[in-house]
Amino acid sequence: MSIDRKVVRQRIERIRQVLFADWDPLQVGSNPNLSDEYDSYLPKVMAAIDTGGAEGTVDTLVQIEDDLGVDPVDDRTALLSIARRLLELRFP
Repeated sequence: MSIDRKVVRQRIERIRQVLFADWDPLQVGSNPNLSDEYDSYLPKVMAAIDTGGAEGTVDTLVQIEDDLGVDPVDDRTALLSIARRLLELRFP
């Protein structure tokens, strides 16, 4: 079964929106010129969404925050909420 490219592009754009608007550990969300700031992490996030479940996606977000040099969020509840939003974007 092949997946429509348009569907893939839409999924990627929706994930980008969640990362940029809701997660945003670098706090660049107020600058639309930086909307691609987290694009290099999309493959890692998409893999976590597709295979890691909510906790695995949280772990991935924490690891990316560490890679970015920001203090990871102590309260995993906020990240769990974001992870659940991301999980809604899984392919069926």
